[in-house]
Amino acid sequence: MTITNLEEYKQQAQGKEFLGRVVFFCQFDAIVPFDELKDALDAAGLGDHCPRRPSSIDVFRRVSTAAQRKKIDVGDGKYVNILVRDVSTDEDQLLRRVVVETVDAQGKRLDYSAEHDLIFDRASQSMRVEKLTFYSTPADGAVKEITANYARLQGTIDAGTVRAVVSRVLKAHHAISARPTGGADFLLEANAGVVDALETLPGKIPGCWIHAIPLIADAKQREYVKTQVEDDVAAEVDSALNEMRKLLAAGEEITSAKFVSVNNQYKQLTTKINVYAEKLDDQLDGAKARLTIFSTTMAALASRVKVAA
Repeated sequence: MTITNLEEYKQQAQGKEFLGRVVFFCQFDAIVPFDELKDALDAAGLGDHCPRRPSSIDVFRRVSTAAQRKKIDVGDGKYVNILVRDVSTDEDQLLRRVVVETVDAQGKRLDYSAEHDLIFDRASQSMRVEKLTFYSTPADGAVKEITANYARLQGTIDAGTVRAVVSRVLKAHHAISARPTGGADFLLEANAGVVDALETLPGKIPGCWIHAIPLIADAKQREYVKTQVEDDVAAEVDSALNEMRKLLAAGEEITSAKFVSVNNQYKQLTTKINVYAEKLDDQLDGAKARLTIFSTTMAALASRVKVAA
């Protein structure tokens, strides 16, 4: 559906009862100043969902990881991988090492060498580079990129963090996916205020685009939302079951914190199903059947919780 069609639909929906809103979201800019995100969320009344300010060590990790490159063709059927490896960390510093791995077309390692040490000093909140070789290597360019980006990206977050913030806001209000390819979520009309708040973010967060349209409360749309709820619950339950079954198969004890996390997920799913069942005036039997399997498996997992000494 194009933007023009979205606006036409909104006009046609005026004066009708709404089931909820479909929220379309994209984050185009890769880098966003943290302060602009925080100010926008605070102004929208969504400050509780703001992530913590990125520290210098967060930026150090981010830019050094992002500089990795794989399968650079160097001729003669050989390829180079530029990798960043954690070496050590203590109260004074974090040490990461840039290594160059040469492989053949099948990925078999032919050579491996350490090229640069990247050292983050916790006291000064700064980084320095120590070159470990006396010759030029493909890793030199990657290290220049790391050094430049470390300075440039202080006080910023990436697009993925912005997406995670919007996702948390939506999930906190029992959003369900509105299309298989993502980028669109449905919220019940009781959460219209949250949608209005989200729509204030574009223009305040660089590269952020959010647009919402009302979903008319007719039989067709109710059936559509019911199907999406069933699919959403099935996907989340299946993922949780897969994790729980792996834990059970391992035959080991689990921490109480892990079990609490699983139990909280069960409670959140229960609430979501009940909220939609009431609004749709439907028992959502399929979703509830999935939840019963979740509960049974979770009960088996409870017997594996480590007892505190």
